[in-house]
Amino acid sequence: MTYKQKIKSSCINFANLAWWCVNALRFGTLFPTIKQVAPSDKKRLFVIGNGPSVNVDIAGLEDSLSREDVIMVNQALTSPLAFQIKPKYYVLMDPFYMGIYDEKAGIDFKSRVDALNEAFVKVDWEMYLFVSHIHYKKRINGRCIEVENNFIKICTFNALELYSFKSLQKFFYRHNFAIPSGINVLIAALSCGVVLGYKEIYLLGANSDWHKQLSVDSQNHLYTYDAHYYDGGVPEKVFSNYTVAFVFKNITQAFRAYEELGKMSFGITNCTSESMIDAFPRISLEKVLGGGGK
Repeated sequence: MTYKQKIKSSCINFANLAWWCVNALRFGTLFPTIKQVAPSDKKRLFVIGNGPSVNVDIAGLEDSLSREDVIMVNQALTSPLAFQIKPKYYVLMDPFYMGIYDEKAGIDFKSRVDALNEAFVKVDWEMYLFVSHIHYKKRINGRCIEVENNFIKICTFNALELYSFKSLQKFFYRHNFAIPSGINVLIAALSCGVVLGYKEIYLLGANSDWHKQLSVDSQNHLYTYDAHYYDGGVPEKVFSNYTVAFVFKNITQAFRAYEELGKMSFGITNCTSESMIDAFPRISLEKVLGGGGK
């Protein structure tokens, strides 16, 4: 790197840090309650996304996973699998869970919130529910999730993005002063796993093939075809009120966040059989649970 490049890089890093400071004052907290969670006696954590690959990758291994520390996300609790595995942790990232959504968006957010509320009532094991500090602070009662179950404890985490000096960035991620990006729930879940202190973090259900789920009709309307394991992997056509450029920008942000986490030596390994994420080492879940490890 030339001298000019070093100066440019330092300026960008200082500018990003300054912007983080502004956002931290407006939207962050020095005391996210996730840091109050007692460390586990287990060294490894399994983060399960909602990609359709879960149906294949976890088949026959549900009982083994139920004996591990597991994070599940978003609507997973509305599926039988969650009640079989009984995750120790649960992460919600989308603001609509806090009642923050546009009723004209063409998506029935209320039904999703209602379904999750019904599932929360049925939880009969101790579970930590992690939500973004800023979303939780701005929640709209009557439209957001309602947790009135003594088995569930709500904890907040900072979802403040930071890309800056590498050593400082890693410290901020480790102590939840920042995360790489809040663009999707898996990034948040992996970041929570890092804060919780796990030495090995295994990722499942992370197909991350969003580019395959897009189409544009003759009126230039953009549609996504969301597929989840609990829907049987059958895509649901959803109208998107965004441009293709905006969506691909967000996709790029997500892969950059994965790449940053991969560079930080946090012990993240991808067990998803069909995944576009190239930032982490790969291994099959069967080998991990069979004692193969990394």
